[in-house]
Amino acid sequence: LELARRKGHLSYEVLEDKQVPFAERVFHEIEHKLQLKQAADNNINAASFATLDDVYTYLTLIEALAERKATLCKEEYTRGGEGFQQARTLANIAFNKRLLVGESPKVRYTKNEEAATFLSNSEPPIFRNQTYFGPNPNWDEIVSVLSRGEVTKMPVEPRVSLDFLSVCLWKELDRNPNATSIKDFDVSCALSHQSELQKNEADIKYMISNALRDVFESCRETGKPMDPKVQRMFSYLSGTPSAEQNKEISSGRITRRQAYDANLKEFSVPELFDMAIDLIESDGVQAYQTKEVQRIGKILRFEKQILVPPMKINTRTLDANSR
Repeated sequence: LELARRKGHLSYEVLEDKQVPFAERVFHEIEHKLQLKQAADNNINAASFATLDDVYTYLTLIEALAERKATLCKEEYTRGGEGFQQARTLANIAFNKRLLVGESPKVRYTKNEEAATFLSNSEPPIFRNQTYFGPNPNWDEIVSVLSRGEVTKMPVEPRVSLDFLSVCLWKELDRNPNATSIKDFDVSCALSHQSELQKNEADIKYMISNALRDVFESCRETGKPMDPKVQRMFSYLSGTPSAEQNKEISSGRITRRQAYDANLKEFSVPELFDMAIDLIESDGVQAYQTKEVQRIGKILRFEKQILVPPMKINTRTLDANSR
């Protein structure tokens, strides 16, 4: 370990991190250093990937490989030579778990999803013979390179949050503005966990609510007055807290999210998608003609393709006078 520190593979800051057991943290960080060299030797960085989905997969993969190596080294050290096979089994379990489950949603978002968004917008090609992958790269090949041949199969694509799905769709529309089907995009991480995402009905409704609030704000910023009926429909479909609920929020009896969830409970996911899309595409909103209004309307349509099971149908239509 001292030799690793002298060679720059380990910093005192890492050693002082008390949140992770000492041995696992050490081996995890050393593996990252080796990965970085291996990627450089093969002219790979985040700029090598064509889509945000792939940049996210790449970052999650290197974390999963580091988790695997940390577990392997710790278990081999603890169990000795006789426990080598069991150490490998536990290491592979750690690798698969890190890909499939990841860390807590908050950590996953800040550590991988936000990092992927940042790198996809900022990291330039840095190698003379930069490697470029097209959409849907061969992840088995990439994991073999990064692990120095220790892992040869990418068993599953990593999970994503609903917020990150929205960001991926936004980026994909930049890449392919004339797309009409989800098949025109690379959002394979979301599609790999589609049925699981569809179960998060409260989160899906809150995501739609956020989209409507963004549209309303975009319209408001134009300075043009809005028809009161249209404004009421934005409040209704976004689940805006009532005056009474705002008092409860201020007093700490409920959270703002709980108020939104309670107000959105009356809608099914399919009908909330349809009513939100109808509102955005109505004459009263289309009159604002902002880029964000148009873009969010498209994204909601694509999200509906992913998040609404085919057998579910809407039973309610938009009625601006319904409230």
